[in-house]
Amino acid sequence: MRLGARTNLALLVLLAVAFLTGWLAFALATAPSRWSLVLHATSGVAILLLLPWKSLIARRGLKRPWKGRSVSVLFGGLILVSLGAGLAHSTGLLVYAGPLSAIEVHVGAALVAVPLAVWHVARRRIRLRPADLSRRTFLRSAVLAGGAAAAYGATELAVRAAGLPGSGRRFTGSYEAGSFEPAAMPVSSWMFDAIPQVDSTSWTLRVAGRELSYDELVAFDDRLTCTLDCTGGFYSTQDWAGVRLDRLLGGSHGGSIRVVSHTGYDRRFPVGEAGRLLLATRFGGQTLDPGHGYPARLVAPDRRGFWWVKWVVAVELDRSKPLEHLRRQPFRGRLVIVRRGRRAVPHQPVRDVEVLLEVVAQGDVYERPAVRDQLHRRRQPALHHGEVAACQCPEALVQITEHAHSLDRREFRRVDPGTAHQHHLGVRQVALEDAKRIGDSVQQVHAHR
Repeated sequence: MRLGARTNLALLVLLAVAFLTGWLAFALATAPSRWSLVLHATSGVAILLLLPWKSLIARRGLKRPWKGRSVSVLFGGLILVSLGAGLAHSTGLLVYAGPLSAIEVHVGAALVAVPLAVWHVARRRIRLRPADLSRRTFLRSAVLAGGAAAAYGATELAVRAAGLPGSGRRFTGSYEAGSFEPAAMPVSSWMFDAIPQVDSTSWTLRVAGRELSYDELVAFDDRLTCTLDCTGGFYSTQDWAGVRLDRLLGGSHGGSIRVVSHTGYDRRFPVGEAGRLLLATRFGGQTLDPGHGYPARLVAPDRRGFWWVKWVVAVELDRSKPLEHLRRQPFRGRLVIVRRGRRAVPHQPVRDVEVLLEVVAQGDVYERPAVRDQLHRRRQPALHHGEVAACQCPEALVQITEHAHSLDRREFRRVDPGTAHQHHLGVRQVALEDAKRIGDSVQQVHAHR
């Protein structure tokens, strides 16, 4: 009897891990998402390994009539569908099932199963006993985890050895589709959403208290090669052209940017990221088509597709809610600060200090660092002129151009890359391993993954 309870407890923990890591992989479009996918897949394999024991428990339960049995059966069926669709997508044996992709079936079945899981756990509670936390139980758990990891690794090797489509996935698990070929790039949207037909002759873009016509917008020719990684399971790299948001907003500081679609959908970004965001009117030398966001769509590097707002009608600057974007922004990586050849600790996630430095964007240089004491839980040494900080994701350099005390609450101030030579640091888009060559005071920069 206790074996059944322990099996149920293990399945509950594994389902929770699979859900949380799946959410992280869904939200992230940077390299760290690979590790969340590995843990997500390993937990799924562990669930499969426990199915023989769970089937014995289920058979006993099905022999007894009890209220709600059909709900539990539906819950189990949804889990099996989600596992099967995830396996089909990761191997590439079945990427699309009719109008839906395998990953959409995988995610959809899991989401529908969530309320049923809550009901199932509340209906059939698991009561822990001291024996359930014994050394033997932990050893069994370790064996299960090790076996699941080994099985996952063997599956990945088999997929590569067999040359299955799954071997060509991106680190997010997405498949390449139509890169540098606009006509072949898939069209994606929220389920059941119709593609709006926007008339560009009457369309205007509201931005920072003024309106721009379509002709005024297409006159800009800022360019960016960027990868759209859709949560529907595909990615596509295109040459985008349009206007950077910092051009539209001018020298705005603080607050957040709200990008609004014709459909009412919106996303919010920190103002410091305006220089990296592009409002595109063309891709691959062609005008956007309605399915891809005509007349204008947002291009947001290092973010999943749901941040790339289509059919944009407004770009608003909100100064009254500078922290709003922190509640809706994916994790950004870790910040590493270097002080005269030694690494300062602790290393805080970028999202924890983003309100102070807005955002560390690739190629940007900042001054006036302010590190709040409560973030580090102890008084930190002041940072001085010429010292450099680096961010793992996205890669960037931060130059300290003057003394700033650790309790100074002032924000970083972005330095125009065109005048960066005045601050003794050339602005280059460099990898972290190259950052140590810049400036005599920097001897080592480590990216913590």
